[in-house]
Amino acid sequence: MFNPAVTGQNARHCATLLTRTQYSQYEDQTFLLNTHAGGPTHLEGAKGAKTVSFSYGAPIPLRCETSRISSGGAGLSFYADETGYLKTIYLKTDLAYRISLPAATLSLGANVGMMQKVIDINGLVYKDPFDPKVPLVSTSKHNVNYGFGISYSSKGKHNVNIGYAIQNVSGRPFSFANVD
Repeated sequence: MFNPAVTGQNARHCATLLTRTQYSQYEDQTFLLNTHAGGPTHLEGAKGAKTVSFSYGAPIPLRCETSRISSGGAGLSFYADETGYLKTIYLKTDLAYRISLPAATLSLGANVGMMQKVIDINGLVYKDPFDPKVPLVSTSKHNVNYGFGISYSSKGKHNVNIGYAIQNVSGRPFSFANVD
């Protein structure tokens, strides 16, 4: 999911599904819930991190192939994460190109994606309601970002795979009402 260079590697389709819940019994004591009877009380219920991600990659024959190794790949990934009152949704596409060397395969990949972050503050009262960095309404922002990757896979008796990827090359920060 993170290295676009391995998309469609070994001429195989690959699908990945990941779901997790972390700190499921965590109760957020930082914010207060505004109740109609009796004023603010502590927020009840679990607010642990929840993540769901799915990715799919497929080989693409870009030239006449002499082996089972494809000359390229294309993929799609989806990621959704909720941590407290911050929700992140990320959708990206991957492209890979492979160069067959005598003893190895070198893969180069790139991706482009759209990430959205949402702060949901409905029904919450802050300790300092006049803090200028606290947004007054729920808000969301999105950014386009890019990533690159490289992968080296040896051919032979001892398969060695080495890869490196970098995400969010655009480096654009998210800003929510004076908060980065």
